[in-house]
Amino acid sequence: MEDFTFEVNLTAVVRVSAADENVAREVVPAVLGAPGSLEIALANEANAASGRNAQVTDVGFSIVSLAPIDGGGDRAVKRRNPTAPTPAARSRRK
Repeated sequence: MEDFTFEVNLTAVVRVSAADENVAREVVPAVLGAPGSLEIALANEANAASGRNAQVTDVGFSIVSLAPIDGGGDRAVKRRNPTAPTPAARSRRK
């Protein structure tokens, strides 16, 4: 098998209840962490069961930006173009 690496632009909406926006921003990275070896193994098993002969070997995320959207508190802003997502988590691990 050959190895392939993909960079994927993702948009995630994370709703957080917190005392203020700064505290809410601090907890977002915890939920957006890369999957561990168990989650990757389960995905690979599901792919094999579906007849897909490919295995994910690694996944990594980094948060590029956090931007409040409409309905996210007093200081939330509305996205200008909802079909064009803001920069989000990107995957690249060496």
